[in-house]
Amino acid sequence: SAAPGGKLVALTSDDGAVRLLGVGGGALPALELRHALRDHVDRLSWRACAFGAAGERVVAGASSRGAVELYVWEAASGALLARVADEDGDAADGDLAALACHPRGAIVATAAGANPPVVKLWASDDSRSWRAFAPGFEELHENTRHEEREDEFDTVRDAPAAAAPPPP
Repeated sequence: SAAPGGKLVALTSDDGAVRLLGVGGGALPALELRHALRDHVDRLSWRACAFGAAGERVVAGASSRGAVELYVWEAASGALLARVADEDGDAADGDLAALACHPRGAIVATAAGANPPVVKLWASDDSRSWRAFAPGFEELHENTRHEEREDEFDTVRDAPAAAAPPPP
């Protein structure tokens, strides 16, 4: 994952570290290790990582005992800021397959590899109400499972089937 501005890159690896690399300028950019971020207690193996909206935070996710866990670090110092676990995690949800951070807010989306895939949205506790920013926005006070219709997010609707011609 590349931070906004392209000066930092975050990579997950099989050795249980999220590496933050600084990207130098020039015709052939050099990479410099800034931090190797780890979970020293549970020794989680990270499945995915991404930078927060401004590139100041790094979010990494892992699957542990059937639940998704997210860790948030400060990119500049490598300091661990938060650890969040999916308390309602279900082993049937599958292992974490991907995560992405909202480009302008403190929201993280995770996808788990169940069949059908499970997508969850994570947000930090915030006293502001989102209803003030989007009239008609419905706040959920707990996670809900959404069953997507086949054509729900299609940008082009299929044409209705042609009616049979009338009998002669």
